[in-house]
Amino acid sequence: MKSKFMLLAASVVAAALVAIAQPGATSAPAIGVAEAIRTIGATTRPQQAVDAYGRGAVIDRSNLALNDAYMKKMLQFGQGRIAAFPARVLVSQQNDNGLALGVLAYNSAVSGDYSAALNNIVCAAANARDNPGILRDAGMLISWYDNAPNVGKVPYSGRCLLREIRRSLERHPEYMDAYTRIKDAIATYRQQSDDIARKIEDAQSKLAELRSTAADLDIQLRQAAADVAYRQSLTGQLASERDSGWWTPFGGANNGWQAPYYAYGYRYPYPYLYRYDSNALPLYQQDLNRQITDQQSQILKDVERQQSLGARAKEVDGELAAQQAELSGLRDERRLAKERLENAYLWDQPAVDGLITPAAPPLPAPRATSGPAMNPETAAQYRIDLARLLLANGRNDLAAESLRDVVANYPQTSAATEAQQMLETMP
Repeated sequence: MKSKFMLLAASVVAAALVAIAQPGATSAPAIGVAEAIRTIGATTRPQQAVDAYGRGAVIDRSNLALNDAYMKKMLQFGQGRIAAFPARVLVSQQNDNGLALGVLAYNSAVSGDYSAALNNIVCAAANARDNPGILRDAGMLISWYDNAPNVGKVPYSGRCLLREIRRSLERHPEYMDAYTRIKDAIATYRQQSDDIARKIEDAQSKLAELRSTAADLDIQLRQAAADVAYRQSLTGQLASERDSGWWTPFGGANNGWQAPYYAYGYRYPYPYLYRYDSNALPLYQQDLNRQITDQQSQILKDVERQQSLGARAKEVDGELAAQQAELSGLRDERRLAKERLENAYLWDQPAVDGLITPAAPPLPAPRATSGPAMNPETAAQYRIDLARLLLANGRNDLAAESLRDVVANYPQTSAATEAQQMLETMP
């Protein structure tokens, strides 16, 4: 957060220097802090206020009146983020400045740092209890502190101050309306969140069960396919034995034939088939046919089981997809519920003169002067003009620094000679 404000401060000062050094200008307008304050108060253009503040800040960036005027003007322009820089300057010197504390609370709240915002808004409300913008922000932040789970740590001093001012705040309708709205929004969110959490838990349990079922079905399908392949192979071996059995003579040409056959590692011998025994070979082939028929019957059963498992697996895949879609929808619903809660926080900028200005789009970034128009002689002359402005407002130390910069960095320019002469004549 601090780095954001430092970047903001740098951009403000840069804008001021750009305003001082516009192409074609021969000298910077010699305005002091008082003139800068008058310009800020009178202008209707945000960029003109930024330029005037930058010129005044070059002279005295800690000036309370300058920072107060600039902060209020930026709030009137709806630029609460820019108002944060002068607010920090004011709070560093006036820790009871309710308006400035309200600006800091607003910026912390918009950035999502509710703990820091609460610390500042309690102090702001204690010192600016009639500011409607501060009262509304206080109502929302204190309601968040009272009702939201897991809130951040609040310093002891902040808790004590909150106890002191709570009753007085509750007398303001702006505070109570905001407090009640956030209280109801948090209660609704917690109820929805708990309900969605239970549904998500049930959906995740069902999803895990379906995944386990799908894994089991996959194993069974693989086993069924392996069984079919095994029995088909076995049937082929049996058919091969039946149709092309080999015969070898045993004990001589007249002593008969031996006809052993093999089926999947088992030996079924018909040891002595005599040449004149016409019944032996058909018995052997009938045994093979019976085994083939049994295997084919079992293959049909295995195929039917495989088809049944496949249908069930497809059904489970559909259930898985539906369950995953339901779980995704529940997570989206949880995200939307959180967004609805966040949208209930309608942060208001602190009011100026009783009026709250809605936040406006950010101002465009200032464009620095560069390129051919900024030649060394011109750049050196701008720094001399700045030194004259500082001298006119009693900031001799800063003026001397600007002049020494001209002498050191632009030694070949006529402005360097002028700068050296000014340094020699300065008290």
